[in-house]
Amino acid sequence: MQDEAILGITCESNVDDGAELVVEMAPLDLIDADYDTDTAASTLPVETACDQAIAAEAALCSTLKFPAKINVRGRPRLTLKKSAIGLRQRATRLCVAYGNKSVEQRIKTLLRYLVRDVRIEDVTEQNPIGPQNLLLQSCDLPSVVLNADVVLHILKPVMTPLAWKKFVAAVAERKKQNTWKCACCRKGTEDDNCVECDSCLEWYHWGCVGMERSPRGDWYCYTCRMDC
Repeated sequence: MQDEAILGITCESNVDDGAELVVEMAPLDLIDADYDTDTAASTLPVETACDQAIAAEAALCSTLKFPAKINVRGRPRLTLKKSAIGLRQRATRLCVAYGNKSVEQRIKTLLRYLVRDVRIEDVTEQNPIGPQNLLLQSCDLPSVVLNADVVLHILKPVMTPLAWKKFVAAVAERKKQNTWKCACCRKGTEDDNCVECDSCLEWYHWGCVGMERSPRGDWYCYTCRMDC
């Protein structure tokens, strides 16, 4: 076995069965540096091929474009708040006191306790409500019609002439009764502790809304909070 570095191997493939396979190994200094694709010999020295591969890789890397540097400050914040189970949280909107509402909002607040069998959103000046969809019994009218701060005349444009005429007569009869009722149980509020909703101006018994003492500041009923 020679101590010379071995780089080339030649094999004879056309041998008879049982014949000895002859493998000729050429020393490094006898190998021709030229490479012919048909003879599977190297056309370039190993060092030159490696240098060309490195140069090609460097050229490829130079053509890559990376995004501009982004300055990151702290932990990124979510743009969409989610609950513990991944559901989207509803946006929190505060209720508005009746005195701070627009005319359109006041109309919708008053119609909430007056209409039946029709959506409030469908009642407009172009589509006024008729008497068949109004609560015209004096005993059924809400206590908000007795509030001195409420101007009922804003409802006239969204009612037909006949509906407005009957509504005015029912309100007049309701004012003669002069009884304030709980919007929840429809019972009188004279002898019990009650609280007024600052949004719809309706009154509720403490027991009907699960209250044990008078609230501090503005208070809004469940219906108004759901509408918000």
